[in-house]
Amino acid sequence: MDIDRWVFPLVHAFEPLAHTFATLEMLQKTMPLCNLHLHHAAVSNNEAHGTTARFVGGAAGDESAHLADPHELSRDDAKNSVPVLSIDRWSETLEPLISHWDYVHIDTEGHDPNVLKGLHAHLSAHRISMLAFEYVGGWPGITLQQQISVLDTQYGYDCYYLVYDALIKLSGGCWTDQYETRQQSNIFCLSRKYKYRDVLTAPLNVVARQQAKKPLQLFDREDIV
Repeated sequence: MDIDRWVFPLVHAFEPLAHTFATLEMLQKTMPLCNLHLHHAAVSNNEAHGTTARFVGGAAGDESAHLADPHELSRDDAKNSVPVLSIDRWSETLEPLISHWDYVHIDTEGHDPNVLKGLHAHLSAHRISMLAFEYVGGWPGITLQQQISVLDTQYGYDCYYLVYDALIKLSGGCWTDQYETRQQSNIFCLSRKYKYRDVLTAPLNVVARQQAKKPLQLFDREDIV
């Protein structure tokens, strides 16, 4: 966080699953967290105002929950509709109150590329300093390498595998086919225009030099956060 800009950083959280959203609301009232803003919505790349969609999901915290495919619309757990939005479109109402985001975390159980598409305006203008997303072992229509390349060459973000004791660089010529792993992992990306970038990446230069000499072996599942 840029603590020189935010004494109490604002946090906006989007949760489409009704049971989980209700639980979060209860926790917010109990704690309380005055800087946390909860939104009962699904985030994707949809630009149409007022769009809703059916959401498949069960109990609070169900990580298999997702936007319903056409063949799933008759399921009992797909009865409720939720708003679907892109962050680009949603944030238009917040400008100029919030024109920059320090950190964006994406975890949409395999739909992360769509969320990234809905961040096009933010990424193009470097209005996000840091972001992280989940790779669940294969996406429809795009590989991990292709997504890293888009973030690197089109938007100017350096990306890393987020592991327990290191950040392993994936962009800027550091890619190897060993990294197209079919295991669940998290990717951390950093804007090359972020003013604290040098401070954050200085310790990583050693890892990058080691990586250049000998590419890391494919990670075991437990080694990836």
